[in-house]
Amino acid sequence: MSAAVDLSVTAVLGTLIGLVYWYLKHWWIELHIGMYLPPGPRPVPFLGNAHQLGLEDQHEVFAKWEQAYGDVVYLRVFNKPTLVLNSVEAARDLLDKRSAKYSDRPHFILLVDMFGSDPNPALMPYGPWWRQHRVWLHSGLMEKDSLIRFQPLVRRETSKFVSALIDSPDSFILHIKRFVGGLMLEIAYGHTATSADDELIMLADTVVREAMDTGSLAGTLVDFFPALRYIPSWFPGGGFKRRAAWIRGMMRELYDRPYAQAKANIAKGASKESFLTSLLESMATDGDLTPEHEEHLKGASIVLYTGGTDTTSTVLASFFLAMTLHPEVVRRAQDEIDRVIGNARLPDVDDRSSLPYVECVLTEVYRWNPPLYLGVPHRLMTDDEYRHYHIPEGTVIIPNIWCMLRNPEWYPDPEAFRPERFQEMSESDAESRDPRKLVICPGRKLADNTLWLAIATVLSVLDIRKAHDADGNEITPEAAFVSGGISHPKPFLCEIRPRSQTAANLARNLCTDKS
Repeated sequence: MSAAVDLSVTAVLGTLIGLVYWYLKHWWIELHIGMYLPPGPRPVPFLGNAHQLGLEDQHEVFAKWEQAYGDVVYLRVFNKPTLVLNSVEAARDLLDKRSAKYSDRPHFILLVDMFGSDPNPALMPYGPWWRQHRVWLHSGLMEKDSLIRFQPLVRRETSKFVSALIDSPDSFILHIKRFVGGLMLEIAYGHTATSADDELIMLADTVVREAMDTGSLAGTLVDFFPALRYIPSWFPGGGFKRRAAWIRGMMRELYDRPYAQAKANIAKGASKESFLTSLLESMATDGDLTPEHEEHLKGASIVLYTGGTDTTSTVLASFFLAMTLHPEVVRRAQDEIDRVIGNARLPDVDDRSSLPYVECVLTEVYRWNPPLYLGVPHRLMTDDEYRHYHIPEGTVIIPNIWCMLRNPEWYPDPEAFRPERFQEMSESDAESRDPRKLVICPGRKLADNTLWLAIATVLSVLDIRKAHDADGNEITPEAAFVSGGISHPKPFLCEIRPRSQTAANLARNLCTDKS
């Protein structure tokens, strides 16, 4: 009996000693390191600062904290140290100048392990395969020859897009998705989508939508508490596991199906030029096409499609909303196009430097509603110091791009949509404050060229106005956006019609141009 009592006393004492040790350890860290952490809101036990964030509009919370703590804000989301960068200066200092330390990615258990989004260069840890993906994507999308190679396709698909807007203008959001999704499918895989309900477009759209919906609090908690992945799916709170398994099956199909189709077309001699077919043919010739390489080629191709489709579609939808709200911008841009291009042809990429106001319109759309409010998270690979503050290894770095592009010192009256603001700046300021400087991804030049040609062609051919209700009153949409992984405008109405029959015919005729 005494032995049992002694054992119990020993257990209690051991527990107490452990608790005291834990408390003293964390007290020491707070005293000797915590005092040197960057400023931020005070965390509470267990939650950290998670209770202050919510599921939406986190970019606005971070921006408000800038007023209290400065442009670099330190917080804890449950057990994860997090650093929010609210200024361009801080982002460039850490993510650009110290990229060797900050190029890693946090590990996402839900997206990668449970959904099966692997390999994926956007979610991949820094290392040899990450660098290989960058080489593939850069050579396939960034080099001048690559951009020129895809230009006839971009031109033809842009004309199809404008023709679809003429035929059924009320379905403009659907046309945007088909235009961008079809274009990215052909660039990535050589697959031509003939309709908005193309099977691959529908599959990708379903996977992305379901993944975003499942990434709610119940799902994302598993990233902070990995043990949750092992609870039974029937257990209360375990429903996300059933949904994750369903998404994983669709994700696997999305990785395998277009890849297999591209390989089959190569074998039949029926392949079209694309990012994937170029790599497959090159690696097959060199004898480098191992099963491991094939899995990584699938990942590089799918991120080109899914990443490029969502962000590009969002920018284009934001453009239509901005033009609906600002008819004076539409008129000024059309006046410039009419003066420089005339009405005998449509704009082309070679006209870009001759249409500075149209350029400013696109630049302001990027600033007004950046697709990724909080950018792509990074992970610090080793302890670092910045502005005399200590940043611990493993800290998740979040660039608040939305806040950076609302800096009133750089962009006076930041909530207003004013393309001319970039013409009012000095040339050097306009260059350094261009929103495109804040997002560095291999497909940005291709996406930017596509967006410029799309908006220039739309403005050349179409008028965009406010819709009217049954009584003939104008319907003014709200400049409102759905925040989340990717920000996009809330549903809105607008009126789209050809400026003239001549302009409409130009767009239709170019649709059939196979050059």
